[in-house]
Amino acid sequence: MQTTTTLSPTRPHAVTGLPDTVISPGVLEVHQYAGTATIVDVRERDELTELGWIAGALHVPPAMFELWADPAGPLHRPALDPERPTVVYCDTGARSAVAAAHLRELGHLHVLRLEGGLDAWIHAGHPVAGLKPWHTGPTSPAPAGDASDDAAPQGA
Repeated sequence: MQTTTTLSPTRPHAVTGLPDTVISPGVLEVHQYAGTATIVDVRERDELTELGWIAGALHVPPAMFELWADPAGPLHRPALDPERPTVVYCDTGARSAVAAAHLRELGHLHVLRLEGGLDAWIHAGHPVAGLKPWHTGPTSPAPAGDASDDAAPQGA
């Protein structure tokens, strides 16, 4: 008997026909440490300073999301490679569902989203970067290339 609770396809996206696939915080942690996926934070900048972020995440502000993610666009960011697996997250999962659908529409084929968003990540006991000493809970180092926890994720 084989069961899986960490990867669950849901309804296909209407435009692309590709399934909306969610992953658990534990599976994202494996991708995080193995470096096998681009992790994308789709929250507003003020949310980063309030709640922190997943270490190594690329912050893509909602206003810039489609411009940076479109491989055919002049403002495309190479870190948003449509051939590389991409995991998107927000606070609870609602905005990341929209972002994942947009990525699929733009030709990204390996798109996942963090089930339950950063809230689920934190409640599962995983560390968060960017928190100040007065915040409670586990913390992790700042994203690669940043000198301190005061820095926002890459791309912010």
